[in-house]
Amino acid sequence: MDTLKMTIKKILVANRSEIAIRVFRAANELGLGTVAVFAAEDKLALHRFKADEAYMIGKGLGPVEAYLQIDEYIRIARKSGADAIHPGYGLLSESPEFVASVEFADMWTSALAFCHKRFEGKQVNYRNEKSGGLGCFTPDSFPVFDVFRQNCYIIADSNHGYKMLGVGELVAREVLGESARLLEPFRISRYALGQLHPVSRSPFPWS
Repeated sequence: MDTLKMTIKKILVANRSEIAIRVFRAANELGLGTVAVFAAEDKLALHRFKADEAYMIGKGLGPVEAYLQIDEYIRIARKSGADAIHPGYGLLSESPEFVASVEFADMWTSALAFCHKRFEGKQVNYRNEKSGGLGCFTPDSFPVFDVFRQNCYIIADSNHGYKMLGVGELVAREVLGESARLLEPFRISRYALGQLHPVSRSPFPWS
């Protein structure tokens, strides 16, 4: 199967201090360009000088609120040419709005309602429950791991929960352009081929 490889050449780290520095270090080892952001109060912070580029964000908002401005990260990503944004730990990584925008929530719940009558009128659950409030499964209740479009990787499954944690490294490698043999049976194309209920012989419990 032909798989569209995602190309990441430069990464913006939406965090500060030691957390950002650790991501920069890993990115440097992978040959990726790095972009730092800093609040006005952090203009002399070490992480600013550890990246290839650095930009101030959230002018006048204070040392915490400045790092919570999603629009600012999008602006800097476009300005710097960053292909990806790494949220780090804490701060923006804990914001549901960063993971899924309001537009995405509307699109997702509308699509579910169109496909399955049982999801009609459930949009309020998505907004009011932190978990999203909507449990949907793949057609064969097995996960999907695949590149959907350039810079868009799909991990589709809500049936196996914590069991999926073991594939994080494999997914990360595929995001960087490698192909993971253990994930091959879980591509979207299996539905067109009629190859449901895949078995990968992997060490992970979801197969």
